[in-house]
Amino acid sequence: MPIAVPPVSWPRRQRLDPVGGGYLDKQGRRAAFFTLPMPPSANNMFINTGRGRARSEAYNAWINEAGWELRRQRVPKLKGRVRVNIRLERPSVGKADVDNRIKPVLDLLQTMGVLTDDSLVWDVRAVWAAQNSGKKTVQGARVGVVEMDAPVDAAAPKK
Repeated sequence: MPIAVPPVSWPRRQRLDPVGGGYLDKQGRRAAFFTLPMPPSANNMFINTGRGRARSEAYNAWINEAGWELRRQRVPKLKGRVRVNIRLERPSVGKADVDNRIKPVLDLLQTMGVLTDDSLVWDVRAVWAAQNSGKKTVQGARVGVVEMDAPVDAAAPKK
């Protein structure tokens, strides 16, 4: 018997943030909502070469396409600790692990400057989107990133 997994609750877009772009949620925290092409599996991000490991051709193509998609949607830069929700279109063939799709998304957000460092992601959730009567509800990946209210310096461990 399959286990029913409740859908990720997406923060409601309350109002536009006039200063930094994006949205403010009910508690006044900055948030960004955007879609990306389906990220590659973390298993296919790198290939072995004679000189070590290098990005795969498919991963480079995804980074390029997804990077332009972030620019087109004008995703704002977020500061401090964040919560990330990722809803993914389930591939129609073969097996796929939802957790293998998280790393490419977080690395892209850091590369594109949406996050200053992906180590500031304190909560990440990824789910396969439910399909309603054969219709796809998500194409690729739908991502929501919300700043957390505690300042980074107060929560960061001292070195």
